[in-house]
Amino acid sequence: MLKSVIPDSSELVFISTRNQSLIFAIGNVFPQAHYGHCLWHLKEKVKLHACNVNKNIVGQKLMELGRYYTVDDFNSAYDSFKIRCPAAYKYVEECGIEKDKWARVFFPRDRYNLDTSNTLGSMKNVFKEATRWALIPMLDCIIRKFSDWFTQRKDIVSRSMNTRLVPRVENYLHDLWAVAHKLPVRELDSYELKYEITDAAGKVFWATLVGKTCTCKVWDYEKFPCLHGLAAYIYFARNVDGRRLDIHELCSKYYWTEMWHLAYSRTLNVVPDMASWNVPDQIKEVKIIPPDRIKRQGRKRLGNECKYFSWFDEEDGTEWQRRALLQTRDEIREKNKVIEQLQKTISEMKSHLEKKKTGKGGNDENEEDDIVRKFEELYA
Repeated sequence: MLKSVIPDSSELVFISTRNQSLIFAIGNVFPQAHYGHCLWHLKEKVKLHACNVNKNIVGQKLMELGRYYTVDDFNSAYDSFKIRCPAAYKYVEECGIEKDKWARVFFPRDRYNLDTSNTLGSMKNVFKEATRWALIPMLDCIIRKFSDWFTQRKDIVSRSMNTRLVPRVENYLHDLWAVAHKLPVRELDSYELKYEITDAAGKVFWATLVGKTCTCKVWDYEKFPCLHGLAAYIYFARNVDGRRLDIHELCSKYYWTEMWHLAYSRTLNVVPDMASWNVPDQIKEVKIIPPDRIKRQGRKRLGNECKYFSWFDEEDGTEWQRRALLQTRDEIREKNKVIEQLQKTISEMKSHLEKKKTGKGGNDENEEDDIVRKFEELYA
């Protein structure tokens, strides 16, 4: 069913936990798609194998490893990770976790900034109550919620149509502009619009406006200009021809406001009341019989009906077992009453003995005889 909506493609990427059944199913249904591990779940696994080091720091370092943009930076940080966290490093290496499944720099496709599957957990939390309902009401709840979200997004998009880029990228480039326009830029190739940029630390980078790439690799992975790419564009706009190239053309079309608007252009209609349904006669004539209920073997929990035994065997011919359990329950209750009375009597005897030791007690032997007699009656 999913494949009828989302066709198989080499640009398709699935991010999930390291569930072998799910990985196998994705490979069968979407053979061209790529699969990546959820970095957050992998971090939690690695933290369990860390020894003699702060586990939170280990998890943070692994998350940083998964987000590096260049191979050199990754290798340098990975070597440091090996020295500081040898047990965690050994787990990552020996349990067969391929780097191209969790490290962005080795991943064969574009993960953008998506490195976890926490979206699934968020959706489960939104529909936590609806998951307890029957199938049809649950689907109605999901459609209604998505319809509300589409309406909210439409309002947000309508307020952003005066810009060419989505607010996140627009704000990002706006913040970088103050730094980028101060960086020294030198033209290398006027045909490919290739420039050399030197950052504040004196490190040199090459950015190409035609290829939309930079040696820092941030532009290559994020699909919008990095600091060096923006500096190259500013140089081009000032010294070459600013009207020839617009800033939004240097970004992926998925960041264009126009594409954002198209994503929420359709209306999701909720399911109307049953009275307004136009059901064909041939559908009305179909009798849908619920499937036979599978009788599970083993124990069945019964809530609070029985205080001491919350289960009984459900198989046929076990009624005598249930009666025996209930009879045992009643016997335990009776014995508990006797134990409570014995405890009370013992407490009275201790109190009486303390009084005699301190000389505060009387010489009434009848009182002592009554206590002993009660104790004997209960014990018998």
